[in-house]
This record gives sequence, structure tokens and C-alpha cells, in this order.
Amino acid sequence: VKKPNKKSPTAFIGQISSLAKMQSCDKALDILHELATMVAPILRKYSLRVGHLTEFFPKNASLLGLNVNGGQKICIRLRPASNNNWFFPMNELLGTMLHEMSHNRHGPHDDKFYSFMNEMLDLYYKIQLEGDLQVTGYISINQKLGSTSNLTSVREARLKKLGEVKYVSKVAKLGTMKDKSIAKQKSPRELAREASMLRIKDNSTCGSIKTENE
Repeated sequence: VKKPNKKSPTAFIGQISSLAKMQSCDKALDILHELATMVAPILRKYSLRVGHLTEFFPKNASLLGLNVNGGQKICIRLRPASNNNWFFPMNELLGTMLHEMSHNRHGPHDDKFYSFMNEMLDLYYKIQLEGDLQVTGYISINQKLGSTSNLTSVREARLKKLGEVKYVSKVAKLGTMKDKSIAKQKSPRELAREASMLRIKDNSTCGSIKTENE
């Protein structure tokens, strides 16, 4: 059962929904909306569209994402199979999302697929450094058109975040205000790349389905 979606933050994703049967489905919906906002400039840059972005919790514990009909629907596992009271860190979800977006253009996990995924990941971090408007012409919801000072402050915040040597990933426990912090001796970029290139590289962790048009 899907939770009724609220308006998507980008025209490149039709609708967004979480699983109503799961705890803190509102929190899950917020995470999906944040994820949609993060990838919106990339969707625009490559003219990619997603009909429906939704949470799923498949029985296959290793399945992290699913792309149906080249973007008609993208399903993302937000919670570990071993404990559905926790969410994955956002950098891992970003890696999964970019992986599934790559299936909009390339079905099999071949060199073209991983090259395109790597290109999108590089673009994402370029956007973090230089800003959505400068890189893709896309104005994110946290920027105001014509406000140079705001664009500068956003860029400075991004540079500060990306310049951190250590990254502490936070996994928010459902139904509480507490976080479980895990220190990582890697940058956010390295962690996201690992999530997209390594954790999801095997076919068993990702699904891509195409059905015949009726």
C-alpha cells in the first residue's frame, strides 16, 4: 500500500510515494523528496524523466533499487532489510538513485552503463561546488532568482561541506529524534561513489524491468 503522494519538487518526477504500512512513512516521504531535489538538476541536464519515485521493501534482502520501463517507475530501498526501523544514509540512497536513473538510458550493467552513472555522479559534485544555475541552468528550490548573495551563500556552504576530511553518516531511527553516527574516514563523494559503483554493481542488488507496451 502506497502513501498518497504530495507534490513533487521537480517537473522531471511525476509523483512520489512511500509505504503506508511502514513506520514513519512521512519521514520516508520526506527523504524521497529530498532525494528528488538532489537529482533534479541532473534529470534536467540529461533530459531524463521518472514517472513515479517510490519506496519499496522487497523480500530479497540484497535488492536496493528497481527501474521499471526505463524510468516509468523507480523503486528505492530506504531501510536495511535487517532492521526496518532505520534509514540508510543519504549518500548511499543517492548512489542507488543515480544507479537506477542510469537504467533510463542503459539496460544492462555494461561499460556504457557505468560510464554514464559515473558521469552523473561527477556532475552532481560539480553542482555542489558551483551551483545548479551555473552548471545546468536549473534553479533549485533553495535559490532565489536574481539573488547573487543567496547563490554565494549556498556555494560557500557546499564548499565547506565537501571540504570536510571526515564524514559522519547519520542513520535516523524511525519514530525518534536520535541519530546513530558512524565515523567514516572517507569523503561524501567517495562514499556515494562506492554506493553506486560497488554496492550496486552486482545484478542481484539492482533490478531493471521492461514490459511490452500495450
